[in-house]
Amino acid sequence: MENSYSLKYLKIYMWQAISFVLSFVSLFIVVPSLSSMPDVYGVYSLCVGMTIFLSYADLGFINAGTKFASECFVSGKIEEEKSYVGQATFVYSFIASVMLLLFLCFSYNPCIILSGINPGSEEFYIAQKLLLILSLSIPVYVVQKYVFLIYNVRLLDYKVQKVQILGALVRIASVPLVFFNGRYDIVGYYGFSQIVLCCAAVYMLWKSKEFSYGFISIFRVCRYNKVVFRKMKSLAFSGILACVSWILYYELDSLAIGKFLGVQAVAYYAIAFSIASFIRSAFAIFFSPYNVRFNYFVGESDFQGLASFCKTLISFSSVLFIPPLIALMCLAKPFVFAWVGDDYTSSVLVFQLLVGCFLLAYITYPLSFLQTALKQVKAISIVSMIVPVVYWIVIYLLIDTYGLRSFAFSKLLSFVISAFVCILFSLSNIQIGFWKYMNILFLWPVIYSAIPALILSLIAYHCIPFGAARIDLLFVMVCVMGISAAVWGLNLLINRLFRERVFAVSASVMKRNK
Repeated sequence: MENSYSLKYLKIYMWQAISFVLSFVSLFIVVPSLSSMPDVYGVYSLCVGMTIFLSYADLGFINAGTKFASECFVSGKIEEEKSYVGQATFVYSFIASVMLLLFLCFSYNPCIILSGINPGSEEFYIAQKLLLILSLSIPVYVVQKYVFLIYNVRLLDYKVQKVQILGALVRIASVPLVFFNGRYDIVGYYGFSQIVLCCAAVYMLWKSKEFSYGFISIFRVCRYNKVVFRKMKSLAFSGILACVSWILYYELDSLAIGKFLGVQAVAYYAIAFSIASFIRSAFAIFFSPYNVRFNYFVGESDFQGLASFCKTLISFSSVLFIPPLIALMCLAKPFVFAWVGDDYTSSVLVFQLLVGCFLLAYITYPLSFLQTALKQVKAISIVSMIVPVVYWIVIYLLIDTYGLRSFAFSKLLSFVISAFVCILFSLSNIQIGFWKYMNILFLWPVIYSAIPALILSLIAYHCIPFGAARIDLLFVMVCVMGISAAVWGLNLLINRLFRERVFAVSASVMKRNK
């Protein structure tokens, strides 16, 4: 059984990696064509960017639905699973319907949200068409969420990713057809993109019949259920609080820096923040399959297995992530100089502090999954409130003295405090002694990963040239990967748990390929 889960994880990782690479490819193929007319592209970006509001339209019920539906699925309660999937989708569709009407109003008069365009101008008519297409596409996003829930609770969301990747390739291939010889049909491109999105969603909905869902199910399952709603609402609303907390903690930095420290400070911060965003994406990709797995243990009432799995995940991920993070922190100066030049010296310390924010992420991700799986609403709410409060209080106290560095330091401090709060709430659920738990969380990661990575990084720091050429940047990245690989190799020799886990995954892959 464990081997089958490992194979699913690897498939999810593989298709997520392909999707990640494809997003970079689209930056170099699609965006240059779209941005050839800046005024129109600005209208396009703002109109299409409004889809971000759809990400928050579920009011936390999608995450809650995933949790409860996963438990029902692993217990074989398919009808009960459908009730949670349907309730989550119903709430999402209700809010999305309100947004549909709102976007229709905007499409009638785009000047409501777009300043600087004149009624009757080309930009005005393009905005009308784009907003109309967006509003008419909202039912597609509802179907997409519904399908995602069905496959996600089965750890089969890589099948959805395959179809989405195919759709992305079709959209990229369509670029030469709508942007050539001076032709600039941005409305046609967006309309075609939404048609492709619709086809992908409908296809996966049709394929879901293998799980007793299918076309008719979305009308039969997606309805209000008072009992199910009451069971889901506390966890769902705690998810809203966590979402608001994350926005306050992570999304408002640039606005505040620009307001209080100026545009140049924003540039210095943006350099470091872009790497932090990349690291965050890497963590999200790695941990994404495990959220559902935590729910499986609760669905099977296997709380001892849940505690054991959480400890294993913490130990394994600490070895994977601590070495590259420490290497990046130690080699921050040559990395920044090689990447953007010595004009960004002020970014170096900010870079180190923001990368340092992720040093305890190997603890916070699994423990946050544990809190959700066990419905620890109080713990989720307290952590969600602590993070933004500590963050902005520390900035208020330090900004006059330390300027830009106060933002990075405050982010690191609030993250560390939230990690320790998560640890405190997990003590009663981890089913081992306090000191043994501390060894798993801190002592072994320091001995097996942090110290070896720090020694190798300090040696590399004195050997790396501080140049500004691309070859220098490549050399720094090779050093980071080399240090990480060396520490991983060392752990294969001296860390029994890491070695057993690597060998188990390798054996399952080899068995699958036979």
